[in-house]
Amino acid sequence: MAANSPAGAEALRRIRTFAQLFQYLVEVLGWPLDAESHLEDDDLTEITYDWGTDELGIPADRLKDLQQVCQMRPLTANQPWGVFFIEFAGSRLPITQVRHLLRALVIKKRSATAGLRTWQLDDLLFIVITGVDDSMQLHLLAFRGDDPRNAGFLPLAW
Repeated sequence: MAANSPAGAEALRRIRTFAQLFQYLVEVLGWPLDAESHLEDDDLTEITYDWGTDELGIPADRLKDLQQVCQMRPLTANQPWGVFFIEFAGSRLPITQVRHLLRALVIKKRSATAGLRTWQLDDLLFIVITGVDDSMQLHLLAFRGDDPRNAGFLPLAW
């Protein structure tokens, strides 16, 4: 099934969980993810790393709507980019909270958090879920600029 086919578009509309999204990325878009043939909704440990606000160095009150942050495991040994799957409570994309996440994950010019992997701003992709059931939306966010505090967002929502 091709992504631009009616069946591919319908499959995209039915996505309600990260496990379903992973299945779409593998089966429809051909991403070379190392996973079982069918992923369970609550078990993405084979293909992701979970992150907590304490690991990111962000006070929990700054990410009050954050439900989950998972990083896709790298596809190659020296992969320069990071793909994150993020879930927020509420129906709107909380831009300020996204910026807090960006600041934690982008390479800083002066100091770095010990042990925390960081990326160039334009090497990050956030796939975000907001809302629930029929009001759920998936957002693809790519970024541009030099500073995560005022980075440009390249959003695609469906």
